[in-house]
Amino acid sequence: MASTYRDALAVCAIAFACLTSVSRSSPLTCKDLIQPLDEVDPHDFQGTWAMVADSLKVIEAETPVETCKSVRIDFSNTTFTKANLCGERCQLFSRNITLDGPHYSFSYGPVNFTGTLYKTSCADCMLLTFKMDAPKEKTEELCLFSRRRAVDEKNLKEFEAQVKCLDMPEHVVMDWTEALCSTNPGRV
Repeated sequence: MASTYRDALAVCAIAFACLTSVSRSSPLTCKDLIQPLDEVDPHDFQGTWAMVADSLKVIEAETPVETCKSVRIDFSNTTFTKANLCGERCQLFSRNITLDGPHYSFSYGPVNFTGTLYKTSCADCMLLTFKMDAPKEKTEELCLFSRRRAVDEKNLKEFEAQVKCLDMPEHVVMDWTEALCSTNPGRV
């Protein structure tokens, strides 16, 4: 009788341990996955970042939105420089950005850009929304940038879940073998 009681306790202990480990490994909720950064220090973003994955939602566009082979951004203090390789040409622009907590904004002629910086479990990544409001085009993007050209599968799965949480279109993973444009005019 005593061994049956101990066996039952052992089974209960094993079941409890299994349930506890399952509950700890349960998938993260959207509330967990989509959290703006608590503090934003521009110095944390200094340097070069390459786009690793992107989800683009076209809200309004008179002409088809051009897709790019690679995107590179450089931060220096509050100056944002973006270099896109679209087709065989580089598009380059640089602007000062305004930061307000995890939110940023800047303008480029009549085009306004806004976005939010979000937390990510990828140590050398930056997750942000990028909303463009132009007279003839409006888009929203969720972008994953990294100091590396590619990230591991775990980081891409997290990004995929974040895309779904924000009800964005299916994402694309950038081809890390494509050249990055230089942020210095005249150099690729």
